[in-house]
Amino acid sequence: MSFFFHINDEKKFGLPFFISFIFILFLTASCAFTKSRVTKQTFKKGKQIVRIVEKDIDAHYLSKKKLEHPHIFAEAKIFDNLTSLKYKRLALLSREEDVFDKKLAKEISSLLVNAFKRASKNDFIEVDAKSPKGRILGDVFIFKRKLNWKFKIINGASYERRNSKDYLDGWKIVLQKGQKYYGKKELFGVRVAKNWIICPVDKTWSNVTLPSKGDQKVDTYNKLNGESGTDILETLPKEQSKKGVSSTQKEIESKFLRLKKLVQKGLITKEEYKAKKRELLEEYF
Repeated sequence: MSFFFHINDEKKFGLPFFISFIFILFLTASCAFTKSRVTKQTFKKGKQIVRIVEKDIDAHYLSKKKLEHPHIFAEAKIFDNLTSLKYKRLALLSREEDVFDKKLAKEISSLLVNAFKRASKNDFIEVDAKSPKGRILGDVFIFKRKLNWKFKIINGASYERRNSKDYLDGWKIVLQKGQKYYGKKELFGVRVAKNWIICPVDKTWSNVTLPSKGDQKVDTYNKLNGESGTDILETLPKEQSKKGVSSTQKEIESKFLRLKKLVQKGLITKEEYKAKKRELLEEYF
């Protein structure tokens, strides 16, 4: 009896465990497949790594576009661009900081020059750097005569934290002269990716001036690049005068009051209210 009971137990419990094991393996393999990136070539200098990688399948609107690689850069131009990149943490009283300090920029410049020479039209260039403050991870590429930087991690902090409970541990890129955010038109306006900035690649790179108007300027992607689509770019706002500060403060207050009235009237949910409030805090602070 005990022998048959043992066999029946194996039949009873063995098959479900086997099916569960196969299912877990399938999920693991599928996740690894979707997240993995194909590395074509790697350039290293100490702890600093630059890779040529194939464009991701889900690389937004660029998945079917041809990038403008290879490209020949002077090392000094790359160095100037690296040292111009600034970011700011979302915590209160945070200050503007360098993404790459001069020492790190010098180490990476030559690696990037070589990578741009060898990259193809279907490749991103991935920077995986180690700074004293932590890891820096992001993609850089050229599209429509513009240099694109799309960061994922800066000094150990992930951009994705902006959408989590650790919101104040996140960060945003701070625009400098000639730089623009990448954004996308949505139903209720424009969603700007503040981890993705764009600047020109041509000879006027270092001579680009700020827009003349004080407010943020938004142009359609079609106007800027001669191509249809829903993507837009947002330029750096000009520094405001003392008179402009008071008007901006009134504008902020009116937006928050309007948002509060919308949730009180039940026109938007509490979740939508919190999300929009977070966007306004990020935009103005």
